[in-house]
Amino acid sequence: MDYIKRFNTIMDLTKNDTYVINRGHSNILFLGSCRTIVLSMFFEYICKTIPYFIHAQFGIQSIAVHVLSSLNKTKSSNMTSVIENADIIVCEQIRHYNILNTSEKCVNNIFNQFNIKPNCKIIQIPNLEYFKNSDNIINIDRLANHCKKYNFICVSNMILNNPLEELFATCNHPKTILILELFTELCSIYFNQTFPIECLNHLNKIKIFT
Repeated sequence: MDYIKRFNTIMDLTKNDTYVINRGHSNILFLGSCRTIVLSMFFEYICKTIPYFIHAQFGIQSIAVHVLSSLNKTKSSNMTSVIENADIIVCEQIRHYNILNTSEKCVNNIFNQFNIKPNCKIIQIPNLEYFKNSDNIINIDRLANHCKKYNFICVSNMILNNPLEELFATCNHPKTILILELFTELCSIYFNQTFPIECLNHLNKIKIFT
């Protein structure tokens, strides 16, 4: 499969105000940056290959907030439908995107701008990106602690124990090795599922940011 093409196809769903990757019995929405598009691709694969996820019959949706921002798109009926019909929302920490903020500290956020299902499971994930301070020094501990805050301990340890250039293509584009660690830990924590080596080997081939 041409994974870059698939990535762009999913990103175009946001551009076209459609958002739906596939329909199913219960709906999982990936909300965030381009990183969450990769997570949705991982999830799409395991829904075809891992018995637990096959039986769950997930519908998968994706909203890429950076795309909406670049196109100055606002709330739409399709966006509302996708968010309000989600049974699970996997979301990064969003604080500067108006109605799609995921922090309740923001005046406007998805929790007060949409009628999210009362029993919708909200899975908060860390933003896999790093910053430099005023001395142009990267604070790795800050990112590692950010991951720990959201209980992604394995991801935090990987960041602390590996050279930065092995984990990131750019400051906000993690390589497959790191984003796959996030995905496997997410599925372990929230779905109590681990993957056989054949599945992990396949997911490792989905290299969007190399």
